[in-house]
Amino acid sequence: MARQDDFLAFAHIGDLHLTTAEADNARDLQTLLQRLRERTELDFVYLPGDNADNGTAEQYRLLRRLLDGFPLPVTVITGDHDMEGGDLGPFYAELQVPQLPYSREVGGVRCLFLDMCGPGTGGPDFRLGSEQLQWLEKELHEATRLEQRCVVFMHSYPADLQGPGEAERVARLLHEGPVRLVEIGHTHYNELAHDGGVLYAACRSTGQIEEGGVGFALVTLDGPAVSWRFRELPDTWP
Repeated sequence: MARQDDFLAFAHIGDLHLTTAEADNARDLQTLLQRLRERTELDFVYLPGDNADNGTAEQYRLLRRLLDGFPLPVTVITGDHDMEGGDLGPFYAELQVPQLPYSREVGGVRCLFLDMCGPGTGGPDFRLGSEQLQWLEKELHEATRLEQRCVVFMHSYPADLQGPGEAERVARLLHEGPVRLVEIGHTHYNELAHDGGVLYAACRSTGQIEEGGVGFALVTLDGPAVSWRFRELPDTWP
């Protein structure tokens, strides 16, 4: 479809925690994907990590089967449960997704996808590591030079980073850079938090739901304006 520059639209499906095909969350994911498959105005669907509850190859193969034939691009990042086996080998081998971190320009917006988990030791040991920090700083500097707005995709808040000085450094980089929105998972709740410059948005879990019904967030960035709205499955469009 014809799109204006500096406009991004995507759907955010919360942490899946997939285990088996017979579990409720696998069936819920199928329903969510069916609901979204005709939404051609969306640039992609975002999965924020904790895709496989135990990080096993079998659980990732289940995710691949559920995504098979889905017509929209799907972007997937890592969460702590994806590291439960000790590394991200099954995540990359089975999902065949790009190596994190990476940058992609969509609708004139620079989208930055980060790995908070691979550089750590597992569990809540969230880290970016020196190379990824340098990469992030370079990407934000380049976006500033080109006058591009950015959206950052990471599993949790910068405050959860455990590397020496990482929490403060990343929060400062995001706040001082051209970042309008940071999309996260991990919390299992719908949360919107603003630091005076950047909106942080977390989406309700799909696989370990702790509030309300299952659903997804519809997110747009239109120039400087951010729209974020959660829809439970029974809700009607638009």
